[in-house]
Amino acid sequence: MKTENKILLIFFFILMINGEDFDCKKAKLEINYIRNCNNGNHIITIIDNSTIKMDEKCELYTEMCSYIIEYHTAVFDVSISKDNIHHFEDKVDLCHKPKNAQDLSKVAITAFSIPYVCPVASNYTSCGGGKKIFSSNEISKKVVEQLYANNEPTKFFAEINHDTGKSCMEAELKISMI
Repeated sequence: MKTENKILLIFFFILMINGEDFDCKKAKLEINYIRNCNNGNHIITIIDNSTIKMDEKCELYTEMCSYIIEYHTAVFDVSISKDNIHHFEDKVDLCHKPKNAQDLSKVAITAFSIPYVCPVASNYTSCGGGKKIFSSNEISKKVVEQLYANNEPTKFFAEINHDTGKSCMEAELKISMI
């Protein structure tokens, strides 16, 4: 088992012990930013007003849309950090066996509305359209509890190398209690 996965399992275990009184109905998702990073010409560009929503059951939904310029290859690097500590890193070739990607990578790919296919034609728009990010409410709630831990924001960073250029996306999310 990778070190990153062990850290996440320990983190989730601590949350299961400490998170018994976590109430989804009182949780609020705050999005500090969702944007392309490293100002430049991106192959995948996040469209303005893209967002992620959370309901009273802690289920997360993507309302993200991305404008895409043609590419034939896509290698996706993702990292997730909290308190300046990297909790997760992964690399996924979106054109070859992306179904084997780790769950947190699939979450980032889905949340950023990145297609799981290659090639992608030019002038293509990919939208989440309210798609549920997790297939299970139980998993979704555990992730929301993790986002809430220490009441610090969680940062997502994704870079994609294409045959036609690069894409870079970042987001910072925080869960607070109302």
